[in-house]
Amino acid sequence: MCFVITGLFLVNAFNLYKRMMGAEEVVSALSDQYVKPVGIFYPRGNIYDSRGIRFTNTQGICGIYAPSKAESAAVAKNVVGEVAIDKDKTTSEGCKGISGIQALYDSLLSGGSAVKLNAYVDAMGNVTDAGYYVLNDHINEGCDIYLTLDYHIQKRYEEVLKEYSAQNNVKNLSAVLIEIKTGNILAMASEGGEMNNAVLSYQPGSIMKIITAAVAYERGLIDESTTYDCDGKVDVGGHERGCAGGAVHGNITIARALGVSCNCCFYTLAKELTYELPNGAMGSYVLDKARLWGFSSYGQPNKDRFPLEYEEHYSFVPEMLYNEMDIFNCALGEGRTQASCLIMAKITGAIAGGGVMNEPKIVDRITDAAGNIVPLEDEKVFDLGLKAETIEWLKGAMLQTAISGTAAGVDLNATGGFAGKTGTAENASDKPHGWFTGYFPANSPEYSLCVFIEQGTSGIKAAGLFGILAKELYNIYPD
Repeated sequence: MCFVITGLFLVNAFNLYKRMMGAEEVVSALSDQYVKPVGIFYPRGNIYDSRGIRFTNTQGICGIYAPSKAESAAVAKNVVGEVAIDKDKTTSEGCKGISGIQALYDSLLSGGSAVKLNAYVDAMGNVTDAGYYVLNDHINEGCDIYLTLDYHIQKRYEEVLKEYSAQNNVKNLSAVLIEIKTGNILAMASEGGEMNNAVLSYQPGSIMKIITAAVAYERGLIDESTTYDCDGKVDVGGHERGCAGGAVHGNITIARALGVSCNCCFYTLAKELTYELPNGAMGSYVLDKARLWGFSSYGQPNKDRFPLEYEEHYSFVPEMLYNEMDIFNCALGEGRTQASCLIMAKITGAIAGGGVMNEPKIVDRITDAAGNIVPLEDEKVFDLGLKAETIEWLKGAMLQTAISGTAAGVDLNATGGFAGKTGTAENASDKPHGWFTGYFPANSPEYSLCVFIEQGTSGIKAAGLFGILAKELYNIYPD
């Protein structure tokens, strides 16, 4: 019997030993997998909206930018821009901004050399609640950039442009919303293509009549009582041209002519605003003013451009005019004239602001890794250089567009009305571009908004989109 008991004891002891050894193996295995390297990450500063909502690194893994490839911003992608990752480089050169804010402020955003990221994982290799950590590596040295954009407005404007594009079979659209009292760009929405359409230039059409009207009034060529007789057609160097759709406007004031976009009237004004140059060509007070307001001369890019503008895409007007057709095209914003959504929103905002506004800006503030504010360039003032009476008359003329002119079908009465100008620009394609630039509320302007629809057929349709976007702003912020 003793032998039996002893045998059973030895068997049980052996089994217990095996179980204990197995437990140690399990513990060893768990210990081996508890900490696991998960790759090379690149430290980089984040880009936020003005209220602190992230545009980049929305996952927020350990404050590191990206594990193996760049994360595109889901909102404001064409403003924020992209970064490129080179996994063969472990220095700061492995993560570089290649467009937008990412490229413009690459040296400030860069957080230094790549770091090794580790994770706590379970026996199955899944990351536990303990998450990720950086071991024996430097902290993120990149600055954080806060844009003037409002995340919620930007997101909704992009959604509206995308919906409009699909519903109306148009590809490239843009909208720029500026807060007039600060010059802050609250939204810079772009739909279609990889570039930021809001800073690309296109033929502007009749929104350029705003400049012609301002110069004519400023120089005393017209006043409140000046009228023009429109019979629907005008001779342009032996070629008959006329108002859109063959319209005959009859005897109208110049303010009314701006509201209904009378081509005949503004061609006549443009002719009277030319002067002879020593080389026999013609200069134009309208073109001179456009250059003071930020346009370049054709073929001569402006070196003092908005930071996000592309060098090869800029707003321009002709250096000089050679014949009456040049004058006609100048008056109607066609030919060798191009403008961006941004520049027209800026001009419109300055008009609404009484002739002066801060230059539009896209960066609100920058903080370093320690949270200190990084100094920015001083804000610049954009001054139209117009008399107060000229501005007041011009605002009244732009109000005509909304009350009884080409944008009369847009109803913003519930939010204080609006004023502005439509533009329909003939171009190389079969369909004209559609523009609308304006401000709202009409009597106490707070916002300037310019809308562009490539091949959108008419400024009236652009005015409709302007109305939709203006209402969306109040849906987001009812008060």
